[in-house]
Amino acid sequence: RMPEYELCLQAESASAGASLGLADCGDAETQTWMLQDSSEFALAASQQLCVTIEEGPGIDAGGPQYVRRGGRLETCFPQASDRQRWTTAAPQ
Repeated sequence: RMPEYELCLQAESASAGASLGLADCGDAETQTWMLQDSSEFALAASQQLCVTIEEGPGIDAGGPQYVRRGGRLETCFPQASDRQRWTTAAPQ
């Protein structure tokens, strides 16, 4: 949930390859996520599917430290850990 915008991360479906985007928050199973012990965000209804950043160099998004890449729902697997693992921090 992104409280500043009242939007939530949503997968277009509960299947591998589904695109990710922002949508109005609701109770859809495609908006319910679990942070696994391995630091991957998995779809709660299908915990073998993880939020995955697409491969490739990305697109300039405002400077050298800002790069935009798409996201998809993909099978969680160790070879993609650099694109599936997340860190979180408390707001400051």
